[in-house]
Amino acid sequence: MPEVLKFLADNFNKNGWLFIFQMFILLLIVGSIAGIVIWAKNKILNDSPSNNVNVSVSVEKEDFVTEHSCHELLTHTFFRSITRMIDQEIDKLEIVEPLRAKIFKNFLKIQFNVTHDLVRDFILEDHMNDLDIKVFHSKLYALVTKIINDYEAIAIKDEIPPIVIEKFNKWHNDKIDTIYNFINDICEAGDWYGSNTVRFYSFLTQLVSMLDLTLLDARKTLVLLNGELDKVTYKGVTSAYVNISRKYEKFNF
Repeated sequence: MPEVLKFLADNFNKNGWLFIFQMFILLLIVGSIAGIVIWAKNKILNDSPSNNVNVSVSVEKEDFVTEHSCHELLTHTFFRSITRMIDQEIDKLEIVEPLRAKIFKNFLKIQFNVTHDLVRDFILEDHMNDLDIKVFHSKLYALVTKIINDYEAIAIKDEIPPIVIEKFNKWHNDKIDTIYNFINDICEAGDWYGSNTVRFYSFLTQLVSMLDLTLLDARKTLVLLNGELDKVTYKGVTSAYVNISRKYEKFNF
């Protein structure tokens, strides 16, 4: 300690106020560094999972859980999107060949109308929050299965050629598997969703993402049909082309 005092006294005698100014700057720099270190340490502690993440997740979860009642599900964008598809987007599909245009547009409208109506009816039952999670899981599975079975049955009754349904399913089955797997995920997520209403809201959001993919699967099916509709007559319309797959580049599917 005496050595430090002697050093300070000697430097003050040599440099006077310049030395004091230099020491002030030094102390300011040291203090700033110390402040940054302390701030960084507190930031790390405050942002650590044990201190913060659980709180933020619980708040978000609470907001999400209380946001939707059963009947509010009817305002989900799924219903606006699928109605727009039925009323506008399907008819806008550019399929040049008349027979294929009529078959595929009718088939898609059947599929989307059945999906819309069965999902709406499921919501209007207004019972999902009373269901045990296992029962809710089973009912969601049953809903998806009924949608598929019903639109295929109606399509066949409407005389949609079975080959169209078969080849469409070749492309579309993986999307159905995705829906089933998503049902598993939301039902196995424990209490995070908080209620079956919120699970169903997420389910509807997943369905929205499938709408455009369904149109894409229909386009892929068109390419697969290689002369298999040439002798088909559907609602008075017959095929205008012998082999549409060879002329694919000419058509705006």
